[in-house]
Amino acid sequence: MRIDYKFLLDAYLGTGGFLDGSYIEPFPRETDERIQIRRRLAVNINLTKKIVNSIVGHVFRKSPIRKVESSAYQRFMENTDKNGTDIDQLMERIFRLGLVFGTVFVIVDAPNEEVETALQKEELEAYPYVALRLPFHLQAYRLDPYGRLESITFKEPAQPNSPQVQVLYRTYTRNGWFISTDPMGENKTQQGEHNLGVVPVIPYSPIPNDIPGEIVGVPFILEIAQIQKAIYNTLSELRSMLRDTSFPLFTFPVAVEADIERLSKEPIVIGTENAIAYTPQGSAKPEFIAPPPEPAQQHLEKLKFLIEQAYELANMAFKGGVQKSGVAKEYDYLDFTKMLSNFSRGLENLEYRIADLVCKWEGEEFKGWIEYPKEFTPLDTEKQTKTILELLSLDFPESVKKELLKKAYRLVLGDTLDEQRLNELDKDIDFKDDYEEKLRKEGLF
Repeated sequence: MRIDYKFLLDAYLGTGGFLDGSYIEPFPRETDERIQIRRRLAVNINLTKKIVNSIVGHVFRKSPIRKVESSAYQRFMENTDKNGTDIDQLMERIFRLGLVFGTVFVIVDAPNEEVETALQKEELEAYPYVALRLPFHLQAYRLDPYGRLESITFKEPAQPNSPQVQVLYRTYTRNGWFISTDPMGENKTQQGEHNLGVVPVIPYSPIPNDIPGEIVGVPFILEIAQIQKAIYNTLSELRSMLRDTSFPLFTFPVAVEADIERLSKEPIVIGTENAIAYTPQGSAKPEFIAPPPEPAQQHLEKLKFLIEQAYELANMAFKGGVQKSGVAKEYDYLDFTKMLSNFSRGLENLEYRIADLVCKWEGEEFKGWIEYPKEFTPLDTEKQTKTILELLSLDFPESVKKELLKKAYRLVLGDTLDEQRLNELDKDIDFKDDYEEKLRKEGLF
C-alpha cells in the first residue's frame, strides 16, 4: 500500500484538505453549491496533533542524562545542524517527525572542505552535522545479507542556479558519496570519500519495522489521521443537518389547495422565515413542528466513538470519555507508559549511533554514556506512595525497605528532579545503611 505522506502532514498541521475543505466527501446527488458551502464551513478537530504533542511532551518531560568525554560529541551537542539546534531539540524533532512519517533518515555528514589546521577548521566550522530526510525523499537503498545498509540514495531539489536540472540524487556508500543528475548515479556532478566503513545514514522508526529488507516503518499516526478525516466529515454532516432542519417549521391550515399555490408565489416572513401551508382533513390550528432528534444523536454517538477509537489506538484510552473503573484506567496507563519506555529506548539507541558516527568523522572513539528516562509518572501517585509508606512500617528486611524508599523518592520527586539527581539520592540511601551497618559491627552504634 502506498502511504500518502502529504495527507499525514495535513492531518498533523491541520493544513491542506483540512484547511480548504477538500477532504469533505460530497453526499450522493449533492449540488456543487452545497458542497462548497459545507467545505467553507467545515471545522477540523485536530486529534492527531493533540496526541503526537502529548506523547512527545511525556517522553521529553525530563532531559536525558549525558556524561560525555569525547570532545567531538561535546562540540556537536551544542550545534547539531549548523543552525544552532542543540541535541535535545534535535532528538525531539526527530521523534516528532518519526511519529508523523514513520521513519526519519538521520544523515551524519561533514563539510566537503579541505582544512590544514585546527584553527582553519574552527573558522570554517568544518565539523560533523546532521541532516534529516523523510520517506518521500528516499529513492533507493541496498542492504547486505545481514540487513545493514550498503548504500542509500535520496532525491532532492537542484540548486536554483541550475534551471536545466530539476532533481539531484545524493548517494552514500560505506566509503564515499556522490551527487548525480540521474537515479542510477551515472552522471555524477560531485563525489568524494569519507572512509568511515559504514553508511553515515541511520534509519530511525519509533515503531521498528519487523519485515526483513524493509527500512521504512508504518507511521504511528496512520489510522489516527484516517479517523480524524472521518470526524471531519461526520462533524460537517452534523452541522449541515442542524443548519437545514434545526429551526422549527411553522405550519398553518388553509381552506383550499388554491390558497397553497397562491401563497407559494408570495414571500412569507413568519418567525424563522420558513413556513408551509396545507389543507387539513378536519379542523386544525397553526403550530410549529420540528425534525426528530434521532439523526443528530446518531451523529453525536458516532463522533464520540471515533474520538475514543483514536485515543485507544494511541494507548491513551485513559484520556477518553469512557467511564472506567480505577483498575481499568491503571491498566490503560500501564500500556501507555510501556509505549513511552519503548520510545525512550529507541531514542537512546539512536543517539548512541549518532554519537558513534560523529566521532568517526573526527577520528575519535565515542567515550561516555547516554541515558533516557525509562520510568514515567504512575496514574495514581498518591495511592502508590501511600501503599509504599504502609509497607515501610512492616517488618521487611532492610534491603527491601531501601528499594521501597528509593521508589517513594522517585514517585514524589520524579517530576522535579532529573535522573542524575535521583541516582545520587539512591546512593545516599545505600550509603546510609552501609555506614550504619559498619558502626554496628564495630559496636559503635
